Amino acid sequence: MGIEFECDRCRSIHYVNDGPVAYYALADGRAFFGPHGTGWCSRCRLLSEVEAIPDPEVLQARLVELRRLPDNDASKGMLEHWTTMLDWSRIRKESPRCLRCGSLNFTPLQQTGECLVEMGEEETRPFRHPGCGGVFKVKEVVFAQPMGKCLTADGQRLDHRWDGAFVRWVRRLSCWLAGRFG
Repeated sequence: MGIEFECDRCRSIHYVNDGPVAYYALADGRAFFGPHGTGWCSRCRLLSEVEAIPDPEVLQARLVELRRLPDNDASKGMLEHWTTMLDWSRIRKESPRCLRCGSLNFTPLQQTGECLVEMGEEETRPFRHPGCGGVFKVKEVVFAQPMGKCLTADGQRLDHRWDGAFVRWVRRLSCWLAGRFG
């Protein structure tokens, strides 16, 4: 599933995948789909899927809750998944990355209601589209599922191929065209 965001000033349209994107393969053979969020990538110059690495304390609290569930196949699977995520968050050394280009330089965003916001320590404010100053608002929800990316525990592509400059340029062009003629 994906979400289509439109800038209320320049009308460019950006697509962000909301389904599973990052498939992590740990050195011990365990693998899982990891969490991700939305962010503005300075390198892509687009809204993008970005890694979201949970705090180990939050994951530990979730595991305590899960251990209270009745013992069955579903609860065992959830315990295994959350334990793997906890181990991953503890061994992770690198900062979160843009899941399109691998950049470490992005602004994490949250969707509140119909627009994207930056979460500051003191305040929450609407995220302003760099360049035009508009605000991204949800235009519609799209049900397209691109292929996930296989990553190491530190967020490196297993095939060592991030989206290149040409692919990023084509995405920016398609966002602009969709806003003009879509």
